[in-house]
Amino acid sequence: MHLSQRSRSLPVAVVLLLAVVFTTVAIPQSAYAAGGVPLPTVTGPIPVTATSRPFEDRLGPPLIAAQKAGYVDQEFFVSGAANVYDWDASGNAVVRTPNAPYETRMIVRRPGNLHKFSGTVWVEPLNPSLAIDLDRMWQLHYEQILRDGDAYVAITVKPIAMVALQTFDPVRYAPLKMSNPLPPAQQTCGKLPGEPGYNLNTSKLYENGLAWDIISQVGAALKTPGPQNPLGAAATRVYGEGWSQTGGYAVRYFNTFGPMALTADGSRVYDGWLIGGATGGTAINQCATNPGLPDPRAQVLPHGVPVIWLRTQGDFFSFAYRRADSDAPGDQFRLWELAGPTHDSITIFENFPPDADIVKAGVTPPNPYVCNYQYITDLPYEYNFNAAAQALKAWVVNGIKPPYADRMVYDASNNNVLDQYGNALGGVRTPYLDVPIWTYHMGGGSVFTCLVLGYKTPLSPDVVQQLYPQHGTYVSQVAQDTQRLVKEGFIPSYDASNITTQAAQATVP
Repeated sequence: MHLSQRSRSLPVAVVLLLAVVFTTVAIPQSAYAAGGVPLPTVTGPIPVTATSRPFEDRLGPPLIAAQKAGYVDQEFFVSGAANVYDWDASGNAVVRTPNAPYETRMIVRRPGNLHKFSGTVWVEPLNPSLAIDLDRMWQLHYEQILRDGDAYVAITVKPIAMVALQTFDPVRYAPLKMSNPLPPAQQTCGKLPGEPGYNLNTSKLYENGLAWDIISQVGAALKTPGPQNPLGAAATRVYGEGWSQTGGYAVRYFNTFGPMALTADGSRVYDGWLIGGATGGTAINQCATNPGLPDPRAQVLPHGVPVIWLRTQGDFFSFAYRRADSDAPGDQFRLWELAGPTHDSITIFENFPPDADIVKAGVTPPNPYVCNYQYITDLPYEYNFNAAAQALKAWVVNGIKPPYADRMVYDASNNNVLDQYGNALGGVRTPYLDVPIWTYHMGGGSVFTCLVLGYKTPLSPDVVQQLYPQHGTYVSQVAQDTQRLVKEGFIPSYDASNITTQAAQATVP
C-alpha cells in the first residue's frame, strides 16, 4: 500500500497534523563542544563481590540465554557534565543551565569474545515507570541481539530510579547523582523533602533534564576507540531504543537533540531508533511545560535517521500520536501496530528484578495477580520486535526499506473494531488472531498493573471444533500463517518454529 493510501487510514485530526510543514527542532551548534559531543569518563567494570552486585533482572530466560551465548554482563559508572535545556519563544531548544555534573551507571552486555562482536550496539535508557530500572527493550529483542552478535547498553536516566539504586545499595551506588544545578529558590516547580506534597519525580534535589546529554555522551563514547570504551572495541553502529515512558524520551531525543549530536568526524551519534509503546516526546526539563498536540514538537518529526515504532493494541494512550509512514530523505518512518498484545505481558513481568531486590530498593513489587485475571495475556510480541530490529539495521546499513504494515481498524469513537471472535481487526497480525483459539482483551481499571496487562478467554469448545475438526488442521493453518509473516518480514524465520511448536503442543481441538 502506498503512503497516500496509508494516510487515509489515520484519524482526520492526525492527517491534518501531518499536513503541517515540520521543521526539525534542534539546539544550536554552540551548545556542543567543537569536534562533537564531549566524551564522558567511564569507570569500571564495577566489581561484583559477596556483598555488592548490580541491580538488574532476575536470572530468567533472557539472562540465561545471554550466558549460554557467551556474553559478559558488566556494570560501569559514567560521569561528565550535562546541560539543562528549555524552549525559547520560537520553540527551539536552548541551553538553560550549562555544565551540571552528573554520574550515572550503565549495564553492558556484549560478546565475551570480541571477534564475535558485530559492531552494532543497542542503547536503552532504562524505563523508570515503576520507580526502578527496567530493561524493557532488551527483553523484547534479546534473541535478535544474541543471534547477531550485537551489544546492549542500558543507562539509568531518571533520578527516581537512581534513588532506588542508592536505597538498594547505598555504598555501591553512592557516587551516582543527577543533582539540580539551580538553587531551590530559582526552581519553578517541585518540593524539597519534608515539604507537603513532596514528589520524587519533581524533587528540587534532582533534574530529569540532564538525561539528553547523558544519552548523547554515552553513545559517543561507544563509537570512540580507546580504553574508555566499555565495549572493548569501538561500535560501528549505535541504535537508540525506548519503551513506554522512555519511548517518550526517545522521541524527544531524536526530534530535538539527535540532529546535533555528532561524533568527532561529524557523523551522527545515533544511527536509528527502535521504539515501542511510546507517546509523544517527554518534557525537555523537569519544570518545563511539555508541548502537546497539535504542536509538532509532540509528534515524530523529520530528524535525519530511520525510526521504527511498534505500537500494541493496548497502547490506547498513544492513539493521537499515530502518523503516516514515510520513505522521504530525513523522514524515514514506520509504524507497526500489533493487533492482540497489551502494553505488557505476563512474561515481561516474570523477568523483572527479584521481588526481594525491589523491596530492598524501597519500592513495592508489582503484582500482576491482583487483577484477578484467570488467564493473563501471554501473547508474544517479541517476535515482532526481533524482526523490527533486523529491519532497522537493514534500512540503515543497506537502504532496504522495511515492510509497510496495515493499521488497526477503529470506529468513530476510536475503539478497536473486533472480529467475530472478539479480536481486533487490522494491524500486524499473527496466528494467535488469524487462527484463533483465544479472545484477547485489553486491561482496564484504576490499578496501573491491570491497566497495562490484559487477559484472554478461550473460545468455546464447539467453536474450536468447528474451526479445526482435527488437530492437524489447526497446526497446518498456524504453519501457513506463520510462513506468511516470515515472507512479509514481520517475524524472523528463526521464530517461526517457536510458533508452530506451540501449535503442535496445543490441545486443539
